[in-house]
Amino acid sequence: MLADVHLVTVASARTCKAFDESSPAERWPSSGQLGQLLMQTKTLRARPKDGNFSLHQASALDTRGGKGKKARGRRRPKDEADGDDPDDDKSSKRMYTGLLYRLRHATWQPAIVIATGYVFIAVLVVARIFFSYDPEKKGGNPTCEELLGRERDNEALDSDAYALAISSLIWDSYMTAMGHRRIGRVAQSLLLIGLNISMQIYVLIGIKHWACSKAVHDIREVYDVFELHMYGGKEHSTLDSYGGHRGIAKFFNSTKFESLPDEMKNEVCAIPFSQPTFFIVALFIWTLTCFSEVKTCAELFVSLILRTPRLDSMSESLSEQNDDKRQVVQGLTVSVKAVICSCILMPRAGITFLLLWLGCRWLAATNNFMDLILNAVALEFILLMKDLVYQTLVPEWNKHDVGRMEIAPPTRFEPPGYWALLGTVQWASMSLLWVLIYIYFLQSVLPDYRWDVRSVCTEWIHSHYGI
Repeated sequence: MLADVHLVTVASARTCKAFDESSPAERWPSSGQLGQLLMQTKTLRARPKDGNFSLHQASALDTRGGKGKKARGRRRPKDEADGDDPDDDKSSKRMYTGLLYRLRHATWQPAIVIATGYVFIAVLVVARIFFSYDPEKKGGNPTCEELLGRERDNEALDSDAYALAISSLIWDSYMTAMGHRRIGRVAQSLLLIGLNISMQIYVLIGIKHWACSKAVHDIREVYDVFELHMYGGKEHSTLDSYGGHRGIAKFFNSTKFESLPDEMKNEVCAIPFSQPTFFIVALFIWTLTCFSEVKTCAELFVSLILRTPRLDSMSESLSEQNDDKRQVVQGLTVSVKAVICSCILMPRAGITFLLLWLGCRWLAATNNFMDLILNAVALEFILLMKDLVYQTLVPEWNKHDVGRMEIAPPTRFEPPGYWALLGTVQWASMSLLWVLIYIYFLQSVLPDYRWDVRSVCTEWIHSHYGI
């Protein structure tokens, strides 16, 4: 068996040597070579998961490092027996090397933009705090028509499953404190919230394991083949933290792009990072979608937890009905605030942040610009699941109770003049800042990305698909 493995590895090494010495036209006689090359790259990067190597794995390891690894069933050296794993040391060294490369070769523009963004947002927050005008606190004239016109009215709850849970909890706690048992409706509302959260989490897990993981794997394989070809092979490249090849800048040869088959060019030029402006705009729109949900959570937290007075009994929590048969929340007990915060607001915000990260990762791994837009639209349905549950599963009378309950606004008075626009600019600035930080520092879809695709793809796209 060992003799067979040796023969296969020697034959594989001779084949790869002949491939390296051949001309570009001989290397890519047909587009069918693309699948074989991707399979070779996948085998080179694969790690054995058991104690047995296949002949194909043995030959791949032989061509990659010159020597095949022995099976894990061999006798372990003394340092490994004592707990020192050389593979772990190599992996740590690769991660450290990748971080050093990113710090040394990162351009100054992203860092300057991000630092400026932080300063700008800080200025907006400070200005909004100090320039917000409240006539009751700053000694102004509260009877002035201009100031009274800027006073915000009480706000109704949104029509979704989370608003139903808040309304039911407050209303039924009020009725219970008044001597009427209303436990069933609270249980029903919390059950719907649990169903909504469970479905959202399950769909997120499914997207991560069955959609995002495959997309990340495929785009890494394509970029790995591109790096090996454009930089002249493994001897002119390094390894990132996941075992992928990253070329050394001085060996980049843009003329080699023409020798790639058209199918491979399409795959490479469809990498989202090849068109950074378009990709930044797409991620910015997706981030705004998620931040809209975060903003709603923040406003509910300020209104119900911070601005709503604390009471000792829920019997005084609701006001008398007005002419429109609406009731205003006048106060909440500590226990009700704790339930709202821990069981409704925190899970909602946590799922939104998780979806933001997973969505950015999936979009970054989408190797097709048309699918990039479609995936962004498809991700939004997870955020809209709360509306689907509310419109489909909630009885009409419960919807009526949600519509007639009002809460205090997050801020009672709007700041005069152009300072009212600070809130909008503030959220937009935070969204753009998150996109830049994710693309240049946090994304791990293509770690140690060299930003070398756009220079060869832009001209090819215009010449190949130009109208």
